[in-house]
Amino acid sequence: MPQELTYDLPLFLGAMLAAICLAAAALVYAVALPGSPTLALAYGFAALGVTFLGIGTVGAAVVGYLGD
Repeated sequence: MPQELTYDLPLFLGAMLAAICLAAAALVYAVALPGSPTLALAYGFAALGVTFLGIGTVGAAVVGYLGD
């Protein structure tokens, strides 16, 4: 039985990876001291999460456009 790729798979994967990265960023940010270099790690995780969400959104748009 052939499976069809729909737009919700890349969007789900992007959102799931973004949620994991943002949760890690929140945990690191919560324990980091003010002015600590560890804050850069938290910001990096947050940026990675936003990037994953963007890639998932673009992937969903491409699959939705090509699926028509």
